[in-house]
Amino acid sequence: MPRRIPHPLVSVEGVTDPVIRMALVSIRANFETLFGLKGNRDEYAITRGDLNKLGFMTYDEDGNMVGRNIRAKQSLTDQDEKSIQGQSAVWISDVFDATDGVAAGSHTLETIIPANAYIIQSWYEVLTGFTGAIGSTIGVGIETDDAGGIVAPGVLASGWLTAGVKSGIQDGTTANFSEKTTADRTLQVDVTGSLTGGRARIHVQYIVSE
Repeated sequence: MPRRIPHPLVSVEGVTDPVIRMALVSIRANFETLFGLKGNRDEYAITRGDLNKLGFMTYDEDGNMVGRNIRAKQSLTDQDEKSIQGQSAVWISDVFDATDGVAAGSHTLETIIPANAYIIQSWYEVLTGFTGAIGSTIGVGIETDDAGGIVAPGVLASGWLTAGVKSGIQDGTTANFSEKTTADRTLQVDVTGSLTGGRARIHVQYIVSE
């Protein structure tokens, strides 16, 4: 029988970080949804293996936290993670940083969107206003499957020039869903002209179909 993490989670030895503690409480609250388990929740308390699989932290054989479980590279190749994410809509975010200058072309970001996903909501926050050659444009989409389909290409003055929160194309209505991904994809930023500065965080919510 695997050693179980004690309940309540706030009593777990070593868990002092409030962000981590809140994440673990959230996992427990949604454990039935995530893993399809039934019955008394305490019978299915979170194990060290569950925590390690979900990427939150690492526990030794005595159930003591020995550090965060940081993945060397983000990936969705683990089928368990795909199964969990397929249960509900998922928010992700990534940063487009042109602080040191960005040339014209397509620039892929890092966070993975799985195959068979639709982006259903999107927005972006300009953290530092963008600068660049006159007439330069920025558009955001999904690599290969939906270029420019999240933020239509627009000149810097149309939203990228000043700091603040801006709307993407996806507003939750089906007519504005992105194209469906045909494989694991990343967000892609398309630039014409050239950029000499600027930084933005792009947020999208996707749901996996079949």
